[in-house]
Amino acid sequence: MPARESRISRRAHFTSFARAFSLTELIVVIGLIALLIALLLPTVARVREDAYRTKCLANLRTIGQAGMMHVNDHRG
Repeated sequence: MPARESRISRRAHFTSFARAFSLTELIVVIGLIALLIALLLPTVARVREDAYRTKCLANLRTIGQAGMMHVNDHRG
């Protein structure tokens, strides 16, 4: 019986080895990921700039509202 278990464990070892990725496949996947990141970076920068612009406009609106409240409180 131990000889049979030995054959089974060897077979399991070789089948798991056969399922591994080749170097070419890994390089292709890494290249695709790099390409997707390169396409994504300009979009992220644009979204960050839009968020900054929106934040500035909100601050200006708040300053304007505070000025109008001051004018109303002190009758012009």
